[in-house]
Amino acid sequence: MFNRFLDQQQKTLERLGNDKQQQQLRHQQEQQRYDSLKFYVDSMASGASGNALVHQNRLAMRHQLNQLLDQQADELLLAGKELEARQRALLAQFGKVKGLELLVRRRQQQDQQRQRRQEQGQVDDWLNGAGRKG
Repeated sequence: MFNRFLDQQQKTLERLGNDKQQQQLRHQQEQQRYDSLKFYVDSMASGASGNALVHQNRLAMRHQLNQLLDQQADELLLAGKELEARQRALLAQFGKVKGLELLVRRRQQQDQQRQRRQEQGQVDDWLNGAGRKG
């Protein structure tokens, strides 16, 4: 009974590990997007032009990029929070699996000890019976 439950919990642990890896990948992608946008925003600051229209367009573009950068920062923060939540769930499940493994191992040891005592009792009974006959 415990072995089946342990198997289910190990499968859950494996699934949580895969979920965490996928979330970690998503977090890295969001970080790369943020870094790319930050690079473009920073590059818009340089390069002064004498043309007023070019300057106005550059300011408008920089404003839009800053808005995108803010949104991307929010996405990055959200991905980080989800990654932390998946990490906590994975650690909790890991603790549960290790506890169940310990419980199963202790039960097996108890069963082995009980069997040894039973066998020893049978041997003792046999020896006691054999001693009386002789």
